[in-house]
Amino acid sequence: MEITAIEKKTFEEMQQRFEDFAKQVKTLCRENQNKDKWLTGNNVCELLHISSRSLQSYRDNGT
Repeated sequence: MEITAIEKKTFEEMQQRFEDFAKQVKTLCRENQNKDKWLTGNNVCELLHISSRSLQSYRDNGT
């Protein structure tokens, strides 16, 4: 196993970004919970401000 060291500040920034991302996803889920219409991949990318490659990575990793 490989271990990578990062500065505490960098880790905290990454953690905050992940928490912000998780909040966005929860908000989207709540807003669209009872909707019959599904979002396209492009819609998801626009709403989350991510690239289509990032979206695919999230799908592949189960994120």
